[in-house]
Amino acid sequence: MQLSFRKLNEEWNAEPNAPYPRVAVSGRDVLLRFLLNPYQFTSFAEEDEGVLRFVNCAGYRQRRGAVSRAVPLQ
Repeated sequence: MQLSFRKLNEEWNAEPNAPYPRVAVSGRDVLLRFLLNPYQFTSFAEEDEGVLRFVNCAGYRQRRGAVSRAVPLQ
């Protein structure tokens, strides 16, 4: 099976230094809000934010605290 990649973020990207992600639940949808990148895309102001909506989620888990480091494969 060949791995493929489909770019979904045409003409936008998250702020690379501090995207300030926030997760919220709206009914059965989960929303991820984050700051957009005004350095690469000048159409955005520093305070502009993007929202990814995951529709009709059956379940979700929100991680709290620091993200653990990845363990190298052996």
